[in-house]
Amino acid sequence: MLEPVQEFTEHEISDETAQLAQEHAQVSFKHGKSVENVGKLLEKQGKEKGHSIAEKGKEMQEHAEASLKYAQDAEHQKGNASTKSHNLATREHVKQAQAHVEANKEYSKMLEKQMEQAQTVLNKSTQFLESRSQE
Repeated sequence: MLEPVQEFTEHEISDETAQLAQEHAQVSFKHGKSVENVGKLLEKQGKEKGHSIAEKGKEMQEHAEASLKYAQDAEHQKGNASTKSHNLATREHVKQAQAHVEANKEYSKMLEKQMEQAQTVLNKSTQFLESRSQE
């Protein structure tokens, strides 16, 4: 028995979809720049995670730029080539989002450490005040 032949279907990304992907990549780039700036500020304040947060911000920008390039390519291509470029833009966006998650993890670790230090100071202050009130 003969197997049915699969029909090849041509897909194409619309100009609107390509343009939306470009706009999204531009917003993602700006967001990466913000993350980088926060990291640099933290680094200037002597926070140990500042440098790695700034690096993740740079990584976000790199992936956003690559996503933008692929989205621009998709707008100027026809057929499956546009779909392939759009898929590549989406993959870069996923990498950008992963870098953002990593930056957030670093920031959370830093905040957690600060909260632990603040709790220690609070506990010592409370003990001191209690000892003074008993005198």
